[in-house]
Amino acid sequence: VVNVWLAQSQLSLDQLNGRVDAAQLAYQQALLTRAEAASPSQIIARANQLGLVAPSQPPVAVPVPAAGTSTGGTSTVGTKVP
Repeated sequence: VVNVWLAQSQLSLDQLNGRVDAAQLAYQQALLTRAEAASPSQIIARANQLGLVAPSQPPVAVPVPAAGTSTGGTSTVGTKVP
């Protein structure tokens, strides 16, 4: 009886080990796919497919006034539109 139980337990362990191996392989494949998709060449290719282009000049920082400071103009924020 003990030998039958040991054989059944070994079979269960072998099946579980097979499932773990398959899950690890799937995980490794997912990591590879993500790494390939995140490569600069892939990002540039996808951006080109979407019609995005590199700027002709580098971006320029535009200062934004701190909250609570007056910009001298009038604001329409919070006004109701009829």
